Amino acid sequence: ARAAMEVEFESLDWLEDEGGAEQTSATAEAQKFGTRRDNIMLLIDARENMLVKSESGECHFDSMVHLAEEIIKSKIFTDDQARVGVALLGTKVASNDVGAEGVFVAVPLDRVGVESIRRLERLREAGGMAEPGRLPASAPLPLASGLWASSASFAGLPGGPTANLRRVWVLSNSDTPCCGDAAEEARLRTRVQDSKQSGEQIALWALHHAGAEPFDPTKAWNDIVSNLDDGDNDDDDDDDGGGDG
Repeated sequence: ARAAMEVEFESLDWLEDEGGAEQTSATAEAQKFGTRRDNIMLLIDARENMLVKSESGECHFDSMVHLAEEIIKSKIFTDDQARVGVALLGTKVASNDVGAEGVFVAVPLDRVGVESIRRLERLREAGGMAEPGRLPASAPLPLASGLWASSASFAGLPGGPTANLRRVWVLSNSDTPCCGDAAEEARLRTRVQDSKQSGEQIALWALHHAGAEPFDPTKAWNDIVSNLDDGDNDDDDDDDGGGDG
């Protein structure tokens, strides 16, 4: 069984459903996590593999930036104390303030607001992403660096871990993110362990095109993300992309 949020890429219609699910789950989350503030880092695979277009002319990268906008808009109405950040993984240029190779922070982790939405709108309008650039699909996804950048963002939150829920959502259409790079795999294992020890919940949004070979998270993701830990539990299938495992 695969408990990760899977998105079959045919159109953007599912975004509206996800936005509704986000709103209806707000009360349940508040009851589950008590007074802890919700903090989410979205790590979007920005390599060339995310640019393959569907028959409708859409690509996963644009869809995921759109999704990030919808999540922020939803949070503005349901939980305006929440913080959402967005980082692109697999860019040629890294953000100077992060210092993590291959990681470009599109939206710093901050309270949800109009400025975050505007940043993402500008990113989508830029199209080719000339500023950060993209690594080829054959390059390993710098997920270890992305998780490190997320941890650094969470570390600056007021109140510490007891006051803050720390969630990392990885959005990718690659079921082999390290591309067979043994050194990167080892680095990622270490980073994942550190992140989980810090109380961070890492979840996967598995993306695939309709008609293409299904995304197989068991190839590499089982030991990375928390929403696959109980993959045999059908109850987890009802969780959103940020499933809490």
